[in-house]
Amino acid sequence: MGASRRRAVFRGHEQDVNAVAWSPDGSRLATASDDGTIRIWDAQGAVDPVVLTHAHGDRVSAVAWSPDGKRLAGGSRDRTVTVWDAETWAALGVLTGHDD
Repeated sequence: MGASRRRAVFRGHEQDVNAVAWSPDGSRLATASDDGTIRIWDAQGAVDPVVLTHAHGDRVSAVAWSPDGKRLAGGSRDRTVTVWDAETWAALGVLTGHDD
């Protein structure tokens, strides 16, 4: 295998990145950070990222796309999971009840 080449660097989070997930179609990348945000990046770096900040009151430690790519879930240290519509980025709901 030859030397690896860096294709892109996505910058914008203000603190550590905890999780990264490709959308099912490979066109977007979601990142979750200690800065309390989730950022949605165009895989080609052609547009500014969407920044999701309104739902979590603490660090975001996990992120996952639905299998059809129509929703995105983010898990936070505030013990909630927020689900977003991946077209409008409207919050569809917040799942609560975790005790740790």
